[in-house]
Amino acid sequence: MDPKVLRQHARDCSRLAEECVDHFTRESLRELAVEFSRTAEAIEAALRRKRLSQARPRHRSLSFHTLRKPAPRVAHTRRRASG
Repeated sequence: MDPKVLRQHARDCSRLAEECVDHFTRESLRELAVEFSRTAEAIEAALRRKRLSQARPRHRSLSFHTLRKPAPRVAHTRRRASG
């Protein structure tokens, strides 16, 4: 859903709440306005994260195994027991 539309719904609910005489209906409209605003903010935040992730160059992820150097190979020789 478009965040602009959600924000418009929030404004409409707020306006209706101001005009409403019934206390419970007014509070319900205010809560609905808050929910519309929060949903719009969440969608906009998700869109920002998506744009940022697409703007960054993709690199191969580095992990411990790709960063560590292999251990040098050592030839194992048996020592003779002396004596």
